[in-house]
Amino acid sequence: MGRWSNEPFTMLLKMLKEELLSDDADLPNTYYGANKVIQNLRLSYERIDACRNDCMLYWKEDNLLDSCKVCGESRWKVEKRNREAKNKKGKKVTSKVIYVFKDIFSNDMPS
Repeated sequence: MGRWSNEPFTMLLKMLKEELLSDDADLPNTYYGANKVIQNLRLSYERIDACRNDCMLYWKEDNLLDSCKVCGESRWKVEKRNREAKNKKGKKVTSKVIYVFKDIFSNDMPS
């Protein structure tokens, strides 16, 4: 979320635990620990590409589109140096992604 790596997320957990929560609070100390709690709760999520301008989601019948139906913006990041929408491994990189938690009792995504 927010393009945070594990290290700053772990730092945030540490700060929350030390500065805001009581000593008996049971907050994980690391990203790994938090991820393990989520897995134990069996919360799953779906990754959905989104328009960088928040116009639409590339989901369901729109998941194969390469540009936004509303503003026309490309779905893919374009590197300024070589004007390509691919990473070093040759794969396209989405400009924006959202993560939606799924209901554990249903496979339906929110509309």
